[in-house]
Amino acid sequence: RIHALFLNLARLLTRDTEFLKAGMSLLDNYVVLGGATFLTTHSGAVTEIFQRIVGEVNDVGANYLTQALESVLCRFPSEGADMLRQGGLLSKLLEPCVTTPAAGTSQPSDVVLVLNLTVLARVLFTAPSQFEALVAAPPFSDGSPNRVASR
Repeated sequence: RIHALFLNLARLLTRDTEFLKAGMSLLDNYVVLGGATFLTTHSGAVTEIFQRIVGEVNDVGANYLTQALESVLCRFPSEGADMLRQGGLLSKLLEPCVTTPAAGTSQPSDVVLVLNLTVLARVLFTAPSQFEALVAAPPFSDGSPNRVASR
């Protein structure tokens, strides 16, 4: 029954980040209490929330986001990493860390870059096959084996 209420949180967070701190805390609680059933049932909504927020919030918001990402990855290392990679989130986290921003665009803060790298490091150590799949695919690789494209 409580799982059904999650969709309200998902709708709220995909529209607005005003309640990001509370929303990420609730998401963390859903992951802890709902376990694998919750993640299986709502992986699409969870991915959509993360997709909307990654790269769109300030340092404080990025910290709340990282805590929720870490919660998913701590409790479900393989499944969580697969969900994040399939949803394009790992690419979205890696992109600002390996590219130079185009003229006229802003560079993410050092705090955001460190938080992104923290999540990516967790994936590297807990689900190395997911990290390998991430860096072996475009735009991070030119397609040849064992070679990540230089940026």
